[in-house]
Amino acid sequence: MRLRFLLPLALCLLAGPAFAQETSDPAPPPPPTEGDGAPPAVGEPVTSDLPVPDLSEPEPGEGESTASAQVSGRMSYQGFLEDGSGPVNGSVNFTFGLYGFASGGTALWTETQNGIQVTDGAYQVRLGSVTSLPASIFEDPVYLQVTVGSTVLTPRTELTPAPAAYVAKSVELPYSATSDWPFAVFEVIASSATGDAIRGQNGSNVGYLGESAAGVFASTADETAYGILASTSVNTSAGYFVQTSSSSHTAPALHALTTGAEAGRFTDGRVAVYEGNFQEIELDPDVNGGGEIELFDDGERRMLLRAADNSFGGAGLYLYGTDDTNTLELDANDAGSAGALYARVPGGGEGARLLGARDGSLGGELRLYQRAASGTGPTGALLLAEENDSEGGALFLNNGAGTNTIKIDAQEGSQAAGQITMYDLNGDSSIEIDGSFNGIGRVTTGEVEVTGGSDFAELFDVSGTAAPQPGYIVSIDPAEPGQLLVASEAYDRKVAGVVSGAGGVRPGLVMGQDGSLADGETPVALTGRVYVWASTENGPIQPGDLLTSSSTPGHAMRATDPARAFGATIGKAMSGLDAGEGLVLLLVQF
Repeated sequence: MRLRFLLPLALCLLAGPAFAQETSDPAPPPPPTEGDGAPPAVGEPVTSDLPVPDLSEPEPGEGESTASAQVSGRMSYQGFLEDGSGPVNGSVNFTFGLYGFASGGTALWTETQNGIQVTDGAYQVRLGSVTSLPASIFEDPVYLQVTVGSTVLTPRTELTPAPAAYVAKSVELPYSATSDWPFAVFEVIASSATGDAIRGQNGSNVGYLGESAAGVFASTADETAYGILASTSVNTSAGYFVQTSSSSHTAPALHALTTGAEAGRFTDGRVAVYEGNFQEIELDPDVNGGGEIELFDDGERRMLLRAADNSFGGAGLYLYGTDDTNTLELDANDAGSAGALYARVPGGGEGARLLGARDGSLGGELRLYQRAASGTGPTGALLLAEENDSEGGALFLNNGAGTNTIKIDAQEGSQAAGQITMYDLNGDSSIEIDGSFNGIGRVTTGEVEVTGGSDFAELFDVSGTAAPQPGYIVSIDPAEPGQLLVASEAYDRKVAGVVSGAGGVRPGLVMGQDGSLADGETPVALTGRVYVWASTENGPIQPGDLLTSSSTPGHAMRATDPARAFGATIGKAMSGLDAGEGLVLLLVQF
């Protein structure tokens, strides 16, 4: 690794006739030029390429505290050595000592390192590589004395503050990043792609942020700044990597706190975010092979989103009610086919189901369920976009027991037309309405009850000059096959019926065939009850009298001549008429 930082004091060494020590403290130097590799001149700041202090964890010896045993007792030191002829080159023996005073006193620590290579005056050593540096000596000001061979270089150099920062509770660096010096105040660069730039560890413990066993602690007083900011420009590298060896969710790799409340927890690949004491968000990178996001409302789950909802591989979205019941489920790939939507009632039973495809190859399905005391009730209605292969849609309506009683087919069998079928309680067809049976519509049932009319009529075209009126008697037109005339002669044996609709009594059934002679615009009652216009020109009419045509156009009269009445009567009167003209209820009989 390469540790690059700005030292506040030049460590250039000079002595005697051969070596001399710089004695003046230079003013704080300007920041160095980024990437400048030339050795510094005397009195200039030194830019050092130093290894990070070894923070491995040797076992503490007997009587040695764990805290002091955590520090390896080594640190890098770089100096510059020259004699009267210039920078020194060659192998040099050094003795280093640390003192609590600028002069005099007893050495707190010493060690000798022989055969140190000096190149163009520059050398680098690792203090503590022979005799370990005790961490406690850096708690107070400390001065370094360098001896070259037998020559002691003076004055001693106070080590401030960077060499002792590895035991300090806080470090304030003397320079800040500005527009003139935009580089980082403290920069750590790993020379190996697989090495750690910084590794923080507190003994054998890795504690939560804010507790007493934190490997790395970072904070900021500025709400817009970051305690720790990590980034990477490589797609396969992590800007910030946190890992725990625990398989339990009670040992999170990253635990973030706000004042008096838990804010976030990273556990075994999962991320949980809290507001106060309630969980609000949870992310899991591996559920059924895909990611998962859960959203909560004061600790109660409200939404679950999965990238891989089931073994079929599609995504899934779940919405929850206030009792943690999944009330709405949306699957992107249900049962290996298409999308699906499930709506559930309290208790978890299904209320509705919408499938994008049925059985993997047929069209969509909508199923509505009846309410049940618990679980899913019987199907109330089922709508299929495609009942069978190459057939149209179908609607099934069921009774309270879930038995199908009505079926509507958009395409019945090989026929292209629709069909409505009703079933009795035995499941047998009781009414069938075919949209096309041998080319025409058909209704099949055991009984028909008509409540909207009381006569059976057929449609006719009525010719002649007299316009037909409801209640008029009409006769066959001998000049126009299939057409009728308003009757205008007494005892007319061509009488055919009475025009329906008089007196508010409508026909109950009307027949006719489009595009043929058996068609027309006027409904004529051929049987049943109908009101007829009548005249008393042949005497008053009493209920039960036979009625025939009269000389008054369209009017009936009492038939009193049996010989003339044969074949000319239209039925029996069911009401009377004493005098003049009026409507009489007639039971049509031929």
